[in-house]
Amino acid sequence: MEMGNYTGLAADMFAAGVVLFIMFNGTPPFLSTKPNDRIYQLIKTKNFQKFWALHEKNKAPGHFPDAFKRLINSLLSSEIDRRPSLDDIEKDEWLCGDDIMNDDLITYMKSKSEKLSQNDPNKKKMADLRDKLLQRAMEEEECGLNSAGSRGEEDEEEDPNISEEDYFARNYRKLNIKTEELPQYENKGLVYLNQKPAFLVAWLQNHLREQQAAKEVFLRDFPSEIAPLNYTIDYDEKTYQLNAKFVFVIDDEDETELRLTGQLHRSSKGEVSIDWRQAEGTPFWLTAIQANLNDSLREIA
Repeated sequence: MEMGNYTGLAADMFAAGVVLFIMFNGTPPFLSTKPNDRIYQLIKTKNFQKFWALHEKNKAPGHFPDAFKRLINSLLSSEIDRRPSLDDIEKDEWLCGDDIMNDDLITYMKSKSEKLSQNDPNKKKMADLRDKLLQRAMEEEECGLNSAGSRGEEDEEEDPNISEEDYFARNYRKLNIKTEELPQYENKGLVYLNQKPAFLVAWLQNHLREQQAAKEVFLRDFPSEIAPLNYTIDYDEKTYQLNAKFVFVIDDEDETELRLTGQLHRSSKGEVSIDWRQAEGTPFWLTAIQANLNDSLREIA
C-alpha cells in the first residue's frame, strides 16, 4: 500500500494481525506505518527480536507465547507473499491450541475479574478518597465557605503541597453548575454518574493533578516512553463544556499538544455525563486519553 499497490487478502491479514495483537495485549503493536514510527520500522527491517523485547518490557516471562509471536510476525510481515493464507491460519499452532468451552470461559473470566478487583489497591484507594472528597465538599458547601462560583484570593496561586481533599473541595466550591440547566442527552456509550456536575468537573481536575504529580502515563504498558508535562482543564459556563489541553513528550521527541472538548449532559433520570466531542491532535493519543478519563469516572460511578 505504501508503494501505491493494494493486495486485498494480504492487507486484511496485516490488519488482522494488528487487531489480534491489541486483543491479546491491550495496546497496538505500533503507532503508525509512517517512516518516523520507530517500532514499525523494526517490523519493516525484520528486527522482530527487538520488536518483542520492547513489548515484553515490564511483562511477566512468557507473556507472549512463542507460537503467538510467530503468528504475529507472519501477519505483520513487510513482505506480503510471506503473510499467511486463510488455510494457513486455520492450521496455525497458536490458534489451534487448547480450547476453552463457553461456560468454562465465562466462569474463568468472572473469577479473574473478581480477583483483580479484590487485589487492586488503586480501586480501594479511589473508593476511599471518593468518600472523603465528597464528604469534605458537602460539609464546606453547607457551611457556605467561599460561595459557589466565586474565587478567593488564596486560590490565585496553587499550593503544591495542598492535600487532595482540599484541592478537590476548593475547585468544587468554585463551580455553580445546576443539573437541570444541562442539555438532556441519551447515549448508552457514555459514563453516567449520579453526582452533581460540579463534583464531576472537580473530580477530573483532581484526577489529572494526581496523575501529573505521579508522572502517570495515559496509556499503560506501551513501550514508548511518555513524559507528561502539563495540562489545563476549564469549564465554560455558557456552553456547558469542559476544555482540556494536554502537553507531553513521546520518546524525548518534540512536545505533543492535544485538545479535548467535553460536553456536559444529563439523562432523563438526572444523571450527569461527559461526551468528549471535539478534539485536536494525534487520534491515537486522543483516544487513549479519553479512555483514561472515562475509566477514572467509572471508578466513582
